[in-house]
Amino acid sequence: MKVAIGLLFAALGIGVVQAETIETRAQDYIDNQNVESGARTGYGDCIVTREPGNLPTSAKYKVNVKDEGNYQLKMTYAAGVPRPVSITVNGQFISGNAASGATGGFFPGNQITSNEGVVRLKAGENLVLISRDSDFPHIHSFTVEGPQP
Repeated sequence: MKVAIGLLFAALGIGVVQAETIETRAQDYIDNQNVESGARTGYGDCIVTREPGNLPTSAKYKVNVKDEGNYQLKMTYAAGVPRPVSITVNGQFISGNAASGATGGFFPGNQITSNEGVVRLKAGENLVLISRDSDFPHIHSFTVEGPQP
């Protein structure tokens, strides 16, 4: 009987956590400091540092997920030189070395997707902050995939 009920719930999607993949374009920030569209400067669909130099640079995002859990975080970016960024999720520091490698250039053809680890997300709205005390890599997007088993 328990097996039949479990199969029925699974068939109806009741109590079953569905995996989801959410890609957020870097240009879809809700707030920023010293960031602008790369399209304005010939770098394509990405965000870049507005005024290069040793100025704080950041972008904040809302990410909504259906289910609470651990999600794989990936970033797609290009960087001619290493420009690691920090990531904070819902106020919790996740990494100070994300998107850290040089990719061979700053243009779309130089973009790579890097695995930045697993982050804990709550059901509903989550705030993601990407920041650096200097110039950003050219960030195209980031993706969360999960929840992970």
